[in-house]
Amino acid sequence: MRGRFHIRTQPQDIIAKLEADNSRLAKEAILAEAMDEKLNEFFEGVRMCLDKLYTFGVQQVPTRSDESQDKV
Repeated sequence: MRGRFHIRTQPQDIIAKLEADNSRLAKEAILAEAMDEKLNEFFEGVRMCLDKLYTFGVQQVPTRSDESQDKV
């Protein structure tokens, strides 16, 4: 018995489709299709990218002011 496999749309494919079209309605249709496919991981990733409360542990490194540059 052969099983039917459904390959889920990859996030980079959705992003490429969104970048390829300037139409708001087309973008809404692409996102609706992703919602219908139940790509919750994609939407969680988008939420993390856009939410300022997610920091991913990145720290701002202070820049060093070199005294030799000031003596010009």
